[in-house]
Amino acid sequence: MKRNLLILIYFLLRLLCPSTASAQPQTPQEATPDSIRISLLTCASGGEIYSLFGHTAIRYENFTRGIDAVFNYGMFNFNAPNFIFRFSLGETDYQLGATDYERFAAEYAFFGRSVWQQTLNLTDEEKSVLATITVGYRQAMSREVRNRFSVTGVAHILAVSGFHVAIVCGFLSFLFSFLSRNGCCRWIRYISLLVLLWGFVAITGLAASSVRAALMLTMYLTGGVLDRRAERYNILAASAFCMLVYEPLYLFDIGFQLSYLAVLSILYFQPRLQALIKVHNPFLRTPWGWVTVTLSAQAGTTFLCLYYFGQFSTVFLLTNLPLTFLATLLIPASLVYMFLPEWIPGYGWLQVGVEWLAHDLLWVVDAFSQVPGAVFSFRFDFPAMLVAYGMLLSILLYGHTGRSRYLLVILFLLLIILLVRVIEDLKQCGI
Repeated sequence: MKRNLLILIYFLLRLLCPSTASAQPQTPQEATPDSIRISLLTCASGGEIYSLFGHTAIRYENFTRGIDAVFNYGMFNFNAPNFIFRFSLGETDYQLGATDYERFAAEYAFFGRSVWQQTLNLTDEEKSVLATITVGYRQAMSREVRNRFSVTGVAHILAVSGFHVAIVCGFLSFLFSFLSRNGCCRWIRYISLLVLLWGFVAITGLAASSVRAALMLTMYLTGGVLDRRAERYNILAASAFCMLVYEPLYLFDIGFQLSYLAVLSILYFQPRLQALIKVHNPFLRTPWGWVTVTLSAQAGTTFLCLYYFGQFSTVFLLTNLPLTFLATLLIPASLVYMFLPEWIPGYGWLQVGVEWLAHDLLWVVDAFSQVPGAVFSFRFDFPAMLVAYGMLLSILLYGHTGRSRYLLVILFLLLIILLVRVIEDLKQCGI
């Protein structure tokens, strides 16, 4: 487990730091403008038992100081008791070692084993976005890039949330679709999905929104494997209860509030919006579903976003459709790219696909963030937010029951908002 965590950490470094297509030493003149480069080396398999599955190491190059070193985090003691048996069980105690790159490359060349240096032809901004949406590493992202995503109304893509967890779960379900849904195979599929799903959530930092999604999917999958009907509102409430029992302060977490409010809005509004227009064309049905999900989530979270962030994107509907499509492809493709060695057939095409998707995703954000009037600023204070949600609830109750008293409540709340605004304007005028 510790070794896997180290591997994922260094995969993250590979995404963030520029690298080249060759595993040969380079001079500072041939290098990128960065003075330091960290990349992943993948070594071909060997004839010994411990080398049958290949090997990976981290290459560190400091062009300013002339350092070219390899950090080998898979070293072990051959003379340890029961080495082969412990190695086959995955109980080997690994150590970290460092050596010069030329010596490392010469050793593998002596045994006839190839060494590849994996690369991504991306800009620093694209690497930071890719690292953020795949493993939740946001430290390398500049404030300017975050603002562009916020202006276009797709800042949720940068936070590993239910959207990301659902994509990963769907991709894992596709990978395990060859297993039968009957007998012990469905339990193998169920356990494998949960382990990998929670592993992804843990690696990305156990954010409140991703934990919520993982809990809901766990309950849904558990109901499926036990042949029980999963009720979506009960699952949502049960996951919130579990999270608040574990950590009551989650209630004041912005991610927790936005996540549950968005899901509740989607569960209520999305089926009703989708029923307004019946789309029978299979090529249009999925995009229309994405549009209704976007509108539903926006309906429930707009007032809370105005309270916390004080701005509203006017192009969110135009950007969410293409970016949802690109992110749905980019997230699983990037995760597969991280784990695949370079000698696997089709690896080059996968790399081109990841680069193309990352380029296009950032291009769409840049293009729409420059549209005049893409965002307007308008901040709600806490009482105004409560009154706004009171009006929304009254509208829903009126539409559900048809009772006119809810119209009176709406008018009363609207009057409160107008009075508050008038009082604030008078105070600003010194009256």
